[in-house]
Amino acid sequence: MAIGDWIREHTARSRAKWEAERRANRLEAERARSRVYQATYNQGYEDALQGKPRRKYHGKGVVTMPMNATAVSHIAICVKDLDVSLKFYCDVLGMSIVSDVIQDTTTGGLPHVYAYNRRTRRQVRLAYADGAKPTLTMTCHPGEAPDGTPIKLDQVGISHISFSVPDPKALAENLSAQGVPLAAPMDVWTNAEGKVSSFYVYDPDGILVQFDAGG
Repeated sequence: MAIGDWIREHTARSRAKWEAERRANRLEAERARSRVYQATYNQGYEDALQGKPRRKYHGKGVVTMPMNATAVSHIAICVKDLDVSLKFYCDVLGMSIVSDVIQDTTTGGLPHVYAYNRRTRRQVRLAYADGAKPTLTMTCHPGEAPDGTPIKLDQVGISHISFSVPDPKALAENLSAQGVPLAAPMDVWTNAEGKVSSFYVYDPDGILVQFDAGG
C-alpha cells in the first residue's frame, strides 16, 4: 500500500473512532441530564403534595428556586452633585428625604461592585409619597470626580425611571415653565385629542425620567 493511501485510511479510521466516541459521550450526557430532570420532576411533585414551592429544573442540572420577592426595595442612581439633584427631585418634583448618610466604601462588599477605588459615598434615600416603595436611592462620591454618562432607551442598562401621575400634560407644562428640559418638544407627547399620556424629561445629570398616566 502506498504511503498516501495508508495515511488516508488511517486518518479515516481515526476520525470514525473519534466520531463514535463523541456520539457515545453525547448520548451519555443526554442520559445524565434526563436522570437529573426526572429526579427533579419527582421531587417537585413531592414538594407540591406537601404544599412547598415547586422547584424548577435548570438546563445545566441545577435545581433553581424562585426568589419569592415581596417588593422592589429601591432603585439607585449615581449622580455628579447630590445637592443639585436634590433641588430637582425634592424642590421641583416634591419627593421627600428618608435618610442622608455618609458611607465608607473601602470595606465590605462595595469595593467588589465599584469600577474604581472610592473612599466614601453619600447616600440619600427619597420617597415619592409617605411610606411609598420602592424608594429612590441617590449616591455621589464627595471630593471625587464622577464617571460615566446617562444612556438612552435603546442602550444596555437601566435606561430610565418612571412615575405614574394623575395629569401628565399639566405636569409637563409646569416642569417646562420651570426650565426643566423636556426630552422632546411638547407637541411630540400630545396626541390628536390634545392629551398627554406619557412624557420624558432630563434630570440635572441628563438621566431620563418618565411620567405616565399609569394603567
